[in-house]
Amino acid sequence: MQHLQKSSHLPPVTGVGGVSIQTLMENRLNSREEPDMERRSPLEQQIGACLRANRPLEHLAPEDFLELAQKGNRVKGYRQKMEHLMSCSECQRTYLSAKEVEVLAKNLPHAKRRYMNLALLSLGGAAIAGLVVLAVWWSLERNQAGTQVASEPSSSVSQPTPPSPTPPAEPAPTPQTEPARPEPKPKSEPQKSEPSKPPVPKRIIIAQNLYQEGHRFYEGRTQLPTWANELVLDYQSSPTVRSSGSGRPVPIRLESPPLMSNRALEETNPVFSWQALEGASQYTVTLIDEETGDTLSELSVSDRRVQFPQPLKRGQEYRLTLKARVDWEGTGILNTVSASYRFRVLTPEEIEHLQWAWQNADSAPLTSAIVLYKLGFYDEASRLLAQHAKDPKVKRWYEYISAQAQTGAYIGE
Repeated sequence: MQHLQKSSHLPPVTGVGGVSIQTLMENRLNSREEPDMERRSPLEQQIGACLRANRPLEHLAPEDFLELAQKGNRVKGYRQKMEHLMSCSECQRTYLSAKEVEVLAKNLPHAKRRYMNLALLSLGGAAIAGLVVLAVWWSLERNQAGTQVASEPSSSVSQPTPPSPTPPAEPAPTPQTEPARPEPKPKSEPQKSEPSKPPVPKRIIIAQNLYQEGHRFYEGRTQLPTWANELVLDYQSSPTVRSSGSGRPVPIRLESPPLMSNRALEETNPVFSWQALEGASQYTVTLIDEETGDTLSELSVSDRRVQFPQPLKRGQEYRLTLKARVDWEGTGILNTVSASYRFRVLTPEEIEHLQWAWQNADSAPLTSAIVLYKLGFYDEASRLLAQHAKDPKVKRWYEYISAQAQTGAYIGE
C-alpha cells in the first residue's frame, strides 16, 4: 500500500467538465445517505488516494463506464460512447467488467454497493487499484457471512432459503456486423399416401374377340403367348389379294405331302407321291438346295412315289422337280413334262408354335389361323378363317390366304 501512495507519477483523475473522480464518488455516496467519509478506515482512505492519482489516457472516463453499466442507453451521448467502445478493445473489456459487477451489485445492500461503485470508478483509471477494491469487497462479504452464521440460533433442522432471482443481464454491445442469413428451414417430408390402385389398361379391339390390354393380348379368355403378339397385329392391316395363277394346269400334281396347298413340311423323311400321268412310263425326281442351287439327289423311278435316302435338314428350303417323258397322243413323239415345288422344313421352335395352333384352334381360331399362315400351312389357316369371315378385317385375310392355298408350293414347270 505504501507503494501505491508513492505512485504520484500518474496525473490527477478528472471527469466530464473538469470535475474530479473524488467529487463524483462523494456526490454518489452522499445521495445514498451512507456513513461520513471521516469514518472510513485507513485502508479505504488509501484506496481513495490511489484512485485520485490514476487517470486513463484518451479513453472513456470512469464515470462513463459507471453510467453505461447502470443506465444503459439512457445515458447522454450514448451513441458517441458506444462508437468509441466498438473501436477501442481496452474500453470494451472495462465496460464488460463494469456490467458484470453492476449485475452482482443490484442484489446487495447499500454498504456493499458503495465498494462496488468504487470498483466501477477504478476500472478505467488503474487496474491495480480496482483489484485492491475487489479484494476488500470480498473480505467484507466473507466477514459479514460469518457474522450472520454466528448470530443465527442453532436448530436441529435448518430450513433452506430459496435463492433470490437474479435479474437478467443487459447484453453487451457488439460491433455492427452484417446480419446473419437465416438458416433454411428443413423441408418437411411429404406425407405418405396410400398406394393407389393401378389404372385398368384400356382394351384395344384388333378383330372380333381378339384384343389388347396393356402389353398383353387375348382372344376371348385365352391369353396369347408373347411370340404371337406381333403376329396378330397383322389383322390391323389389309393384305392385297393378287391372282394366284390357279387357272394354269399343273402337269404333275403332288398328292403327298400336301404341297399343292401348303409350303412347309413338318417331317424330315417324307414320302413324295404324285398323280399318274397318262402316257408316262418313267419319272425323274430331283431335289435341289434352294439357297445354293446344288443338286442334292436325282432319282429315276417308274413308280409314282419316292423317298430320298438322306433326311431333310430343319430350317432349310428345297426345290422338288418332277419330270416325265410322255408319248403325245400315241404318235410316238415323246414330250417332256415337268413341275416344280418350293418348300421348307420347320425348325424345332416352329414345330412348338404349330402344336400350339392345333391345340388352341377352337378357343383362339384367329390367332391359330395367322400362326398357321406364317408357318406355311395355307389350307388349314383358310378353313379356320372361313368360320369368322363376317368381320371385314378377317374377310380380307381369308380371301388372301385362300388364294395362296390354291397353288401352295407349286412354282411352275
